[in-house]
Amino acid sequence: MKPLQVLVLLAAAAFAACNSKPSTPASPSETVTGLTISPATDFLKLKGTERFTATARLGDGNTRDVTARWSSDAVHIATVDGGGLVTAVGVGSATIVADYEGQRATRLIQVLPDYAGRWAGEFVVGECSVSGAFQAQWCQQIRASSPFPARLDLVQTRNAISGSWTLQEDATSTVTGTVESNGTLRLQGSVHRGDVTTTISSWESTTADNAVMTGGFTLTWKAGLPGQATTEVTLRNFRKRP
Repeated sequence: MKPLQVLVLLAAAAFAACNSKPSTPASPSETVTGLTISPATDFLKLKGTERFTATARLGDGNTRDVTARWSSDAVHIATVDGGGLVTAVGVGSATIVADYEGQRATRLIQVLPDYAGRWAGEFVVGECSVSGAFQAQWCQQIRASSPFPARLDLVQTRNAISGSWTLQEDATSTVTGTVESNGTLRLQGSVHRGDVTTTISSWESTTADNAVMTGGFTLTWKAGLPGQATTEVTLRNFRKRP
């Protein structure tokens, strides 16, 4: 390269350096200082869905909805798509995460089965014991009459359960209970028919699909006389009905 060409290139570079402007930081309205997830949902029933949105807090104090990168730390419990739609697929807890511009927001979601509604089926009598005025043949008779029809009509608020239990289609009373974190339903209540009181205890049942319930419980029978009869029973063909 000729000396004159070198001088021209050096001069051009110097001119460009003198006229270049330093980069300016993002304005406060463009700086993301925080991130939140809406709505405030932290509970879903199995197979339920909820669409979340991510809102960025800006340096000037304003907020705006943004397109975040969504993820779940337990996809066997809850999945989330690119638009923030969360689907409950298993029982347990999952943390939903939104990431945007170096900021992160999380939401812990609990998923439990949906026990609300009308359940109907049968219960089968297994082990049986008697005391007091109850005679040994009582167990033989009740086993011979088994299975018995039964129905539950339940209302569920998060993990709290209330409703009614109908025994043998002609005795109805209230029941209350809870759903444990592993999805197990526990109930208690009593049914009165004439001078006979039948108490429900040790109820333990589950559902994996919100449609079929399996499990068993204890029924204690008293008839206004000394003693009682206790039976261990199992649910059979117990399904959620329309």
